[in-house]
Amino acid sequence: MPPDSGDVGRPVILTAVSSEFEAEVIANSLRDLGIRAVTTGGFTTGIRAETSADVAVLVPLQQLEDAQRIFLGTPSTVASGSGDDRHSLVAASGWLVEILGGLFCFLIWIGTRQFDALTYSLIVLVVFSLTFRWFRTKDHATELREDLQRTSGHARKSLGSTGDFVDLK
Repeated sequence: MPPDSGDVGRPVILTAVSSEFEAEVIANSLRDLGIRAVTTGGFTTGIRAETSADVAVLVPLQQLEDAQRIFLGTPSTVASGSGDDRHSLVAASGWLVEILGGLFCFLIWIGTRQFDALTYSLIVLVVFSLTFRWFRTKDHATELREDLQRTSGHARKSLGSTGDFVDLK
């Protein structure tokens, strides 16, 4: 169905991503540039669907063209997955660290046969694993934001049509 030109404020889908965090990074970056972006899906719908792209970023129809220029202006190495294999290497090393940590905890228990030692080593493993995942998520968010800012540098000149929008912040 073609877009209805009479309803320019109607929200349309700009993109769909697999995580709520990534969708919020995209929406916030678009909001910083004057595009009224919102997210829907994931927990915002009340039901969590485990699909490959379950969180949508919506923009008003009148701002869709500007949002597409910003979002699609420069190929993103994060979104396309075509960058270096650093992310897959970090993910693999994360699992490797967790497996080796679990093996270490098991060896501690075998050596001591004390559940206290096993408990403490498992707590250290969980804290270490969560810290590693937190830093990895933080790096991914920073890279997404940098990609969107780099893309928006090309599109800032074309945002004249969005100069009279109502800021919802």
